[in-house]
Amino acid sequence: MPEYQVPPESLNPRQILSQYWARWSQWYKYQPLDHIRDYFGEKVAIYFAWLGFYTAWLLPAAIVGTVVFISGLVSMGSNTAAQQICQSGQQYRMCPLCDTCKNWFISDICPMAKVGYLFDHPGTVFFSVFMSFWAVTFLEYWKRKNATLAHHWDCMDFQEEEEQPRPEFAAMAPQMEQNPITGVKEPYFPKRDRLSRVLTGSMVIIIMLCVVMIFLVSVIMYRGIVTMMMYHTGNSLLMTQAGNIANISSSMVNLVLILLMGQVYTSLAEKLTRWEMHRTQSRHEDAFTFKVFVFQFVNFYSSSFYVAFFKG
Repeated sequence: MPEYQVPPESLNPRQILSQYWARWSQWYKYQPLDHIRDYFGEKVAIYFAWLGFYTAWLLPAAIVGTVVFISGLVSMGSNTAAQQICQSGQQYRMCPLCDTCKNWFISDICPMAKVGYLFDHPGTVFFSVFMSFWAVTFLEYWKRKNATLAHHWDCMDFQEEEEQPRPEFAAMAPQMEQNPITGVKEPYFPKRDRLSRVLTGSMVIIIMLCVVMIFLVSVIMYRGIVTMMMYHTGNSLLMTQAGNIANISSSMVNLVLILLMGQVYTSLAEKLTRWEMHRTQSRHEDAFTFKVFVFQFVNFYSSSFYVAFFKG
């Protein structure tokens, strides 16, 4: 934007988006989807339409979730199980948690019993049912919104007859070949060379997946080591909370590793896809999306699979 005042009717499309859309102060306003489409194209406009639609639909889910959480917070004192645990005092002596540990009383877990009620009370059952209906309803209404925008922008069932080579591909292609359909010479990259690069990229993906599994095993070992260290401190509080401390700290370590690996691999996948020299933009995007999806699926859900099927 220029430093001097410019009349709104004199702004170009980029300045309009900068002034009335790409600012934090405009967060509460509807997105100018038609202007976004005119400047960036239908694909980018559809993405921002989905993002705005999804964000708006998260509002009722957030309100219901907040109400459910507050209701659990208010009714925490009326939880019979937590009251019995907290009021038992030294009445119930529990078995040692390890061979070298001492006996402990069930009242020692009073704080955890109260906190656990926040996430496991009748309101959470209602919230889970609500979110199930919310997800189905959101999907159906987005289909309607998507069809409306596609019809409005006249891009419904749109397919390009002949997609042009990517500018980066045209600049880096080692040779020119005649197109058998159009008869025009175009940038060309040998399929055999591309296949070898794709196979090399696949091996890199497998190596990165192995790194993810190594990190998962490391987190599991870390949890066991921390638990044993807590048991050998001799502190009754640390001994009774050893499992919780180990689980929370290992979860934080696992989260950091997941986010770090996600950033590293996304950058690596982008470079690999560019190195594979795909001719068209759609093939380039498909290859990049496939790489990121496979890795992120294993990266994000490997811990869940371990907890569900192996941890027990």
